[in-house]
Amino acid sequence: NGVCIHTSNKKNQTLQSFKNLFTVSQIFIVKPLKQKTRRNVLMDILRLTQITDLHLGADGAATLGGVPTKASFEAVLAAVATHGRGGDRLLLTGDLASDCQPEAYQILNRILKSHNKQAFWLPGNHDDAGIMAEHLVDFPDQKIVDLGPWGLLTLDSSQPHKPGGHIS
Repeated sequence: NGVCIHTSNKKNQTLQSFKNLFTVSQIFIVKPLKQKTRRNVLMDILRLTQITDLHLGADGAATLGGVPTKASFEAVLAAVATHGRGGDRLLLTGDLASDCQPEAYQILNRILKSHNKQAFWLPGNHDDAGIMAEHLVDFPDQKIVDLGPWGLLTLDSSQPHKPGGHIS
């Protein structure tokens, strides 16, 4: 189940102005328990914030549809932190750069590190997994992530130079 961050009130005005650029959702996965106690339920919830389509450029001034993508991503991270959603784990899914620029991934690496986030990522059709791995030095590519009682399996369906994905 994904729960979107709602942007209808004035407190979230910064996020609302960027809502069409990013898809932000929270993923809460609850493990079935034999004995349901509040303590066990809280320990068995995995919280991730999923953000997609950053389209960061080679410099901090890059825009998409007139929206500065770096500033927009930082506003989304600030809103996530302010509202206590998703903890410190991010799942970044596809089109993190606007066109596979190494500098875009370096910018992303710096932003994630400065916000002290644990991040997992998947490439999209505007990304190159090899270039991502080379420049997201503090966030290595992880196909399987051990998160205590949970595991996160990332499936890359991107195809080089094609807009659609495929898994066989």
